[in-house]
Amino acid sequence: TSRTDLFVEAAHSYLDYGRTSDFPTAEEREGVTVEGTAGAGHRFGPAHAVFGRVTVAGVGAARSYNGYRRYSPTVGHAWLLGRGLFLLSAVTMNADFYYDSDPFVDPRVRKDASFRARSTLGVPLGLAHKSLADLLFTFTYEYFQGLSNIMNYASTNNKVSSSITYR
Repeated sequence: TSRTDLFVEAAHSYLDYGRTSDFPTAEEREGVTVEGTAGAGHRFGPAHAVFGRVTVAGVGAARSYNGYRRYSPTVGHAWLLGRGLFLLSAVTMNADFYYDSDPFVDPRVRKDASFRARSTLGVPLGLAHKSLADLLFTFTYEYFQGLSNIMNYASTNNKVSSSITYR
C-alpha cells in the first residue's frame, strides 16, 4: 500500500555548557537554539520508504562567533529486504553561517558546509540459529566531509559501528 506523510516540527532549547580544566571557554558556547523542520515521507508498498526534510536552525551563543544559522536538507531510504533484514540510508548536507568572526582564530567570518552519508544494515541473528531469535545485529558505515572557509574547521571522517540488540 502506498502512503505519503507530511510533517512539521519546531524545537527550542538552551544549551548550557560547564567550564572544565580541559575546556575553560565552554561557557562561551551557551545559548538558545531554535529550529524548524518540514518534510515528507512516502511508502512504496511494504518494502520501500523514502523521506526528505529541510531543517533551518538558529544557534545562539554567549559569544557571537560561536553562534550560527544552519540550513540542512536530508533525504533517506528504508528497504525491508525480507526475512527481517533491512537497509537504512540517509544523506544530509549542512550549510552553517556564523554570526561573527572569532578574533582568536581568523578575521574572516566562518562559513561551513558538510556532507554526511550513512547506511545501516540490520540482520536478525535468528537467521543463523533459532536460539538467537531475540537478537538483532546492525552494521553502520558513515562518511563525513566538512568544508570551511577557515582551514582549522575542515575535516573528513569515516566511521564504522555495529551493535547487537536484544528485543
